Amino acid sequence: MEQANNTILLVRGTAAEPAGLSAFTAAQPDVQLQTLSGLDEAGAALERLRPTLIVVQSDVPDAQALRRCAGLAERAEAVFLLLVRQEAYGAAWRTLQKHGVCVMTWPMEQAVLTQTLRNLLLLKKSMQTMQAQTDQLRSQLQDLKRIQKAKGLLMRQLGMTEQDAHRWIEKAAMDRCVKKREIAETIIRMYEL
Repeated sequence: MEQANNTILLVRGTAAEPAGLSAFTAAQPDVQLQTLSGLDEAGAALERLRPTLIVVQSDVPDAQALRRCAGLAERAEAVFLLLVRQEAYGAAWRTLQKHGVCVMTWPMEQAVLTQTLRNLLLLKKSMQTMQAQTDQLRSQLQDLKRIQKAKGLLMRQLGMTEQDAHRWIEKAAMDRCVKKREIAETIIRMYEL
């Protein structure tokens, strides 16, 4: 589901200093920043906010915090970025990369953070486009399966050839100004009772 505005959810966690996302969001008219204090609060707000990007800033997260990040990342439909101190990077990356979480060291230059956030927002937009295309293809495949099933029923029940059954479904759809799938569903309901 595409949103008009991108929401970045910043979870401050145990970070000693803020990540400086305010400067980024101030320069982006279509980006809103929501700041929360912990992962529990983020988990509760996930459905309500439906963020595009989740940024968790935690200086040195422990194993429990990393597990909670992984769980949050798997529940969210957002791109997930964890900012940690250099000494925590290796453990965080090994734990979270299999859950699709981007991990970067903090602090970093504002320009690097800005480029990263822009790229992650573009990544999310590409993912949404691919998901919409996948959903459309899945729907078309289901339509074709239902039409094939209806043609098979017409062939068995009425002795039609495959071409005749196909033409019959097409003509019925045109005559009634409905999609072929709707005609197929009617045929399936009628003959499978």
